[in-house]
Amino acid sequence: MVTWEPYAEAEGSQGWNSLLLQADDYTVFQSFEWGEYKRGTGWQPLRYVGYKHGGKVAGLAQVLVKLLPFGLGVVWAPGGPVLRFEGSSDPLGRDLSVLIDDLHKQFPRALVRFDSHMAHDATLTYAFNQSCRRPLFKLNSGYSIRMNLAALGDGFARQMTSKHRYYVKKGEGASLRWESGSSGRDIGALARIHGKMVTEKNIPSIATSETDIVNLRCALGEQGITILTGYLDEEPVTSCLTFDFGNKSIYMVAATEAKGREIGAAYAMVARLIALLQQKGIREFDFGGLDPARPSAEGVNHFKRGFGGKIVEYLGEWEAARTDLVRWGTNLAIWKRRGRV
Repeated sequence: MVTWEPYAEAEGSQGWNSLLLQADDYTVFQSFEWGEYKRGTGWQPLRYVGYKHGGKVAGLAQVLVKLLPFGLGVVWAPGGPVLRFEGSSDPLGRDLSVLIDDLHKQFPRALVRFDSHMAHDATLTYAFNQSCRRPLFKLNSGYSIRMNLAALGDGFARQMTSKHRYYVKKGEGASLRWESGSSGRDIGALARIHGKMVTEKNIPSIATSETDIVNLRCALGEQGITILTGYLDEEPVTSCLTFDFGNKSIYMVAATEAKGREIGAAYAMVARLIALLQQKGIREFDFGGLDPARPSAEGVNHFKRGFGGKIVEYLGEWEAARTDLVRWGTNLAIWKRRGRV
């Protein structure tokens, strides 16, 4: 039996992250810094530690709370709960329901939603189904590609498709100059290219701003993000952003403008990024999501899959509410906001 207790906030980020990094399934979205970043966007972060008998940590859950119209609310745990601690069984079934009950006591009209980044398996699905249900309206696809950079070594090119190898070589032969870091110059270049791409492709739903990226850097720290930008004739034409936490990295934002697309700059950028992350000590790379159900995502899916790696289905999203009215009403509010909860 696992008991869940509020984290002693006085212990700060170091204490929380120290516990978090002991779990195999830790993610940046459960880090103390991510919670504080989301606090600045209107969410209230709350943190809980699950203890087994004897005081051993068996689970962590950082949840983000936001009130919605009509007195409803969302308690959202991106990347959580984190359960894969060495030498402990997963807090499942009744153990997970204890955490949900505690959250509902504080927020009786809230929808509790988890988004686990553990790989899907039947035992976990069965256990989560004992206290949760699949969401009426999903926020994420639940699929991604992961690469073991430690095992990959210098063999990245060998796992690509032949077409991807061709485009990588094309991009590498285009006299691109590369810069990496998290400075104001790096952020400004990424924001400009991303803004151009959003306009060219008419996809305002993915728009980001220079201020957003600056705020992320302030929250995650200079070592918590990597920005890689390719310059052609001293003009930035391709750029990407990863979140780096522990020895894991996740691909979060990327953009290539028209000139860059003509020369295959994005392909060369990914190859350069993998080498850069390996130098940084990153062991696991998450390509940041696939969406097999959305035809408009097929180009992105093809791009990511061609570099190799393993397709992973996350355990994904689960939700629990005290009443069907709260569940349906909150999902309707989420749908109206198009996932901007």
